[in-house]
Amino acid sequence: MFVARPGTAEAIGAAVARRSVRNRWLWMKLVAIWIPFVAFMGFLLGGFGIGVGAVTIAVTVGVRLLGRGAVARNMSAQAAMYAGPGMVMASRFGPDALDIAQFDGHTRLAYDQVRGVYPEPSGVVVLFYSGMFVGFPRELFPDWAIEILRSAADKRPWDASNLPPLPPIPRLEQPTVVMVADAGTAAAMARAISRQMLIVLVPVMAVLAVVGILQAWVTQGIPGLVTALVIATALFGIVLNGAARGKRLTREKYARLMPPGEPLAVRFGTYTVELQTATFRVRHPYNVIRSLRLRGPAALLGTTFVAAYPRELFPEHAITHMLGMNPRIRLKR
Repeated sequence: MFVARPGTAEAIGAAVARRSVRNRWLWMKLVAIWIPFVAFMGFLLGGFGIGVGAVTIAVTVGVRLLGRGAVARNMSAQAAMYAGPGMVMASRFGPDALDIAQFDGHTRLAYDQVRGVYPEPSGVVVLFYSGMFVGFPRELFPDWAIEILRSAADKRPWDASNLPPLPPIPRLEQPTVVMVADAGTAAAMARAISRQMLIVLVPVMAVLAVVGILQAWVTQGIPGLVTALVIATALFGIVLNGAARGKRLTREKYARLMPPGEPLAVRFGTYTVELQTATFRVRHPYNVIRSLRLRGPAALLGTTFVAAYPRELFPEHAITHMLGMNPRIRLKR
């Protein structure tokens, strides 16, 4: 058990931001895109094109590094909802998962989904879990628990058989809506999240590709057109491969959150909304909600990140109440 102190949330936010910037997998993906991009620009415009490519890379790196402060502020604001001064947190470890309980929520993390464990000098443990970085106070993680998580992250066997099974996550009291996930619920949520990402990415890439290909055709003729098509195809292949992997991970994530037969619940209060799935129970004050996008069977709720929930959990009267409490929520149907 741990009682958060002044500065705990800020320490968590700073540690998560630091690890996010150092994410080697992200940098490897960017390098895989930058190399053919610079080659493409060099082919089109010679040395000037290589210079343009280099400047583009430098700007991307600069934005990534300078954006660390914004990430830290966002993560600190999120952490303040469960690790503000005086708030109590507790951890419990089972044979195959751990629970983090806060005053307003409950999170269950499966060991086999941990991909990195980073104890920080600031007294924070950062986990790379299910494709994202999350941070918690170091006091919640005894040394033997850190070793279990490191074994899981390194794909080595771990022995936690001496730990008792975790009890069910406590259910919401007096929920506004309860539904039971069916065989297609998780897949529908994963599709909605993946589609939202592609809506932003694909048009930008398509415009850049068309402009580059036409430029190559005009300046280099048929050989330039063929080369541009090859390079553009390679770039699209890299991006689509990454998108396919991301979609698979998202599908696996939602399969854990909303397995068939699992009750899903929501409670709309005066100032907050509480949501419960198979692996977490969370409370969002309306003033931290940024957007709500209704996409077919899914409702995409945007706070410091975007999560998909079944549309049935957001009845019209509840949406009206949310907008009344926070008119800045961007509603898209």
